[in-house]
Amino acid sequence: AMGSLWTLLCLLLLSSSLGEQIDLSDATIVVGCEINRRIETSIHMLIDEVEKRSHLRLHWETSDSYNNEGGSIIWIGKKDRPITTPMEAEGFNLYVLTNNSAPVVMIEGFSDRGVLYGVGKLLRELHMDFQQSYKAPMKREISIDSTIKILNSVPAYQIRGQMFSYRGLSNSYDGWSIPQVIAFIRDMAVWGANQIEMVSPDGVDSPNFRMSQSEMIIRVSEILMDYDVNMSIWYPTGKVDGIEWGAVFKDMPKLDSVFVPSGDPGGLEPRDFFNFVESKVEIIRKFHPACQIWISHQLWNATQLDVFYDILTKESPRWLTGVVYGPHARDDIKTTRDRVPAKFPIRLYPDLGHGLTCQFPNPDWDYSLALTEAREMINPRPSQFSSIFRQMAPYSIGFGEYSDGCNDDVNKITWAALSWEPSLTAHDIVTMYSRYFIGISSHESFAKGIFQLEENWMGTLDSTNVAKTRETLRNFENLFNKATPFQLENWRFQQNYFRALFDHYVHLEKNFQVENLGAARQALSVADTSISIPNALKILNSQVEIQVERKFQLEKMAEALFQSIHMELSVSKYFAISIGRGACMDTLQNPVSNSRWFKFQLENLLNATRSEQIAGVSEIMEWETGGPGGYYDDLGTLGKQPHLVVGKGWENDPSFYKTALNGFWEPFNVSQVPIYPLSWYTWAESLYNNPLSMEYRNLNTSAQYCLSVVYVYFDILNLKTSSGYVIQNFEPVNRFAITSYDIPRNETNAGYLNLTWTNVPGYGSDGRGLAIAEVWLRVK
Repeated sequence: AMGSLWTLLCLLLLSSSLGEQIDLSDATIVVGCEINRRIETSIHMLIDEVEKRSHLRLHWETSDSYNNEGGSIIWIGKKDRPITTPMEAEGFNLYVLTNNSAPVVMIEGFSDRGVLYGVGKLLRELHMDFQQSYKAPMKREISIDSTIKILNSVPAYQIRGQMFSYRGLSNSYDGWSIPQVIAFIRDMAVWGANQIEMVSPDGVDSPNFRMSQSEMIIRVSEILMDYDVNMSIWYPTGKVDGIEWGAVFKDMPKLDSVFVPSGDPGGLEPRDFFNFVESKVEIIRKFHPACQIWISHQLWNATQLDVFYDILTKESPRWLTGVVYGPHARDDIKTTRDRVPAKFPIRLYPDLGHGLTCQFPNPDWDYSLALTEAREMINPRPSQFSSIFRQMAPYSIGFGEYSDGCNDDVNKITWAALSWEPSLTAHDIVTMYSRYFIGISSHESFAKGIFQLEENWMGTLDSTNVAKTRETLRNFENLFNKATPFQLENWRFQQNYFRALFDHYVHLEKNFQVENLGAARQALSVADTSISIPNALKILNSQVEIQVERKFQLEKMAEALFQSIHMELSVSKYFAISIGRGACMDTLQNPVSNSRWFKFQLENLLNATRSEQIAGVSEIMEWETGGPGGYYDDLGTLGKQPHLVVGKGWENDPSFYKTALNGFWEPFNVSQVPIYPLSWYTWAESLYNNPLSMEYRNLNTSAQYCLSVVYVYFDILNLKTSSGYVIQNFEPVNRFAITSYDIPRNETNAGYLNLTWTNVPGYGSDGRGLAIAEVWLRVK
């Protein structure tokens, strides 16, 4: 079905491209406006980026008029027009004149910055390629659609920011050189970014650093002067030993905004937080008088949020520019906009890089991928993040995203493109992304692969749908086998090929481990436990590595990514700061079946009595059943939670405020976590004070039921039925243990039971509310 959809989209795209391609391989760039450092920077960006993709270096000259008798021209100039908003000053016209002896591509910026974005749009529209082989002449292409006509292109949103987090927590940026940083700034500017946000010095060193954090902040500030792109800094309230708060500001030639988060990290009460930030305004504006001041309301509970809104409403701090809406915000974006006074704009701070325990968790993620690819994997999600943008952006004046690396590159570009032109589809963006970054000859297959990777993460992986990840990998293998040297060295190409390899590796590994466990279970069907237990253990111990070649390919691609962009896919080998920070090569071998716990239980039964062995084997074999007339839910595992009340659904609630979320154990080293059933590493969870509910129908009206539950976290909770009967009244519970309750017969004598769990009213913090791993409803 997905292949058919892709074919249809491609046909629609082709049918709408009516103009012929104009050859610009011999074009001259003519600059018809006054040259300054910003205009010159835009010119060199155009020349360098074209050469990188075509191996053709365009010549440029200045002239008050263009004479195209000698060949095609790319004209760069400025157009006088009334400017009433900052966004209008960023606009441009881009069109082609063909009624001359040779075509002229016109870029008319409405300001210096408008020239930058006009050049960026031209780069995205160009067809550029370079191919060389021993059997054919060198092919170098620069062309553009003759019908292109983009007039009065002005961004839809005022702030279009990208984060460059040069710190030890980053999964790649901490190893970048200045040329790589410039390439990043250019890439973001090409897609319309007008702000780069850095993180403050945190005193944490990285073995990958090329220079200190303060030195990098100052260098980026200098570079952004040339590009006329805003400089912002994320600066939390905490103290760092040996570093005075804001000390770096005096050495920065450019600083346009400071964002002080209330939490993550933080910890101050709202009144103390406002006082702290106000005390720093003088330090900031001493060196940068026009610098904007932004604050967030992260990690506060309901009472603290009331104080926050009250201060904004009654005191209306004059030094404050606006409010940032980010992860761990207890109120959703609509509520926040309703409660923040209208005079204060809202800037979004979306987490585009994480897949679990985050602002926008991966929906319907198979547990095997969650436990191996973990929180910070390469994660192209263009369709999902397009939808999220459209739901959230209208409440804001734009965004400055949170990111600790380049694993979320497609998502960054998706939001950047939509913040300029919200009418773009995910298909439009990914097609342009692939054409610009990968090349015209391979862009359709590469774009298809990005959507395949997004689809890989939707739904259960099992033996019935191996083709799902296999076809994705096959597509990228075909691309890899035909790739040019430019593509093979291209980190965006490497990333997506690596993800395709990883997905299929885990899929096959899960199938093999589940099959192996099934054979062990079959062995236990023999009544004589002195035979069945050793035989089952022999099968479990015979599990061998079956994907040696594919694992080797993964290791090669991991090394390539470290060499190209210092991507830290391992703690020991590539100096990732922790397993949870993108070190997926360290979690590749995590168990993705219940074999580990199964084996542990059987080994404990070896020296037991015969009756203990029989009872133990029976418990293991029947663990995932409710017994005669009963029910079982493995919460957090797709396809095994039929009684869970899901709520609104992730499509309409991508932050899962009103939707039950599938949660997973944080990335772990197998040797350092308890041996629990696999079902305890996944769970259903809710956020803040939202309940978790389960619903049972067609119960035996004459039976009495016993409820058994495994709680994962949050120690104090309430459990009641829909009739109001209280089963547990905000009392402590044991975590990672089975807790049982007798359900009164009159609660089920109508054949129906609804169970609702809630936690302590007003709870805030990081949002983690309730988490339940397993539920049994058995007949007594």
